Amino acid sequence: MGISGVKFDYETSVVSQKQFNAHIKLYDGYVENFNKIERDKNSLTAEELGGANTTYSAARNVGTSETFALDAVILHELYFENLGDSECKRSEKVDEILSKNFGGVSEFSAKFKAAGLAARGWVVLAYSFRAESCNIFAQDAHDAGVVHESRPLLVLDMYEHAYFLDYATDKGAYIDNFLLGVNWAKVAERAAKLQSLLG
Repeated sequence: MGISGVKFDYETSVVSQKQFNAHIKLYDGYVENFNKIERDKNSLTAEELGGANTTYSAARNVGTSETFALDAVILHELYFENLGDSECKRSEKVDEILSKNFGGVSEFSAKFKAAGLAARGWVVLAYSFRAESCNIFAQDAHDAGVVHESRPLLVLDMYEHAYFLDYATDKGAYIDNFLLGVNWAKVAERAAKLQSLLG
């Protein structure tokens, strides 16, 4: 078993093509490494399975590496999909979601930016089926801070590899430009799929 990477074209004003291409190369590496991990997992010997422990073991290595790599693949795909430009406009449905859960677009933007400045890895606007509301989650790593039973609507990569060539240490400018260049049509599409699940 394995996965194939998704091809993404450069269609955004948020980052330069040089930054985008470097980021895509990193994403491709996550896909490749996930497939390597899957092969290693399927080839664990009976001795290695029997020697599994929480400190150091082959079973632990592939188990924890698997979630890290696959989360990295998924989050990057969601991020690349929702990169757009200033021509992208929000739908009434998206505005309704932001108003209902955060008090309005400006309030959402302020909270999303704060989460980005605080996060070391990712910011994810997601609907939590448990909380029955949309929340902004800050993640410090691909597999840290993931809220289960949630559906991502908007994803921002806050690792330095996502913006450093263009923005250096100015994280605030990167987040501001991201919010000005969201592919809101993709967010609306995700919201529509979510609505179909909620019934």
